[in-house]
Amino acid sequence: MVFEDFGATLPETTISRHLVDVLYTVKYTCIEPSTCNSDTSKQKRKEFAEINTKRTRGRAKNGKREVEKLPPSKGAKLQIQCALSSSFGHKNATNAAFVEELYKMMKESDVYNEEYAHIKVIVVFGNAPAHSRIETLVPDCDDLVLLRLGLYSPMCNPIENCFSSMKAIIKQYLALMRDEMNGPLLISKGQPISKTETRMRPLERAAHVSMVEITQRMLHRMELHVSQFVNAAVRTGGMEYGA
Repeated sequence: MVFEDFGATLPETTISRHLVDVLYTVKYTCIEPSTCNSDTSKQKRKEFAEINTKRTRGRAKNGKREVEKLPPSKGAKLQIQCALSSSFGHKNATNAAFVEELYKMMKESDVYNEEYAHIKVIVVFGNAPAHSRIETLVPDCDDLVLLRLGLYSPMCNPIENCFSSMKAIIKQYLALMRDEMNGPLLISKGQPISKTETRMRPLERAAHVSMVEITQRMLHRMELHVSQFVNAAVRTGGMEYGA
């Protein structure tokens, strides 16, 4: 691109020298149309699309955020788990308890009792590592169905775009906090703070700043965006990347 725009060539060492100590992300897109559009993936997307068709409106409780920060469950990690629904607003918890509490909240809600009393509760998961053992950890319930999207099907899940927007804001904030993250270790109560904790503090602040960006309005907009893929899944059609 540099050669096409400016007619100049840059060696890799020059590019590397300018990227040292600069916060950046390199994303590799794994495109496998044969797997994405296999019969198994199409059937899973069709099941998801046929179940997730009725959409009304919902919102978080007055004074509550759409997303809340959760403490790390193991090691120095910051986990944000969130369930968004047009009918029921949002719910947050940790790991397996996340699904169980989400199920109880929906069963006790006025929206469910008035409009969905005889319908099973459907919880849709992606293929994130945090969801790998959900089926074995969640207690069995006759009216609870755990549905997992097929591989290479993030385009059918509106929450993917919601979290992409939030992560973009986190990266922008951390870029401004680069000097603080790479600076000398601080002192707390007479004890030195580790480098990991020094970097965790601005990360937690970045999470707070970005949480307000995930709103019910954003979810409605993302649902409209993925509707074309959901309609294609109902027809057992293939998925197109970059659409």
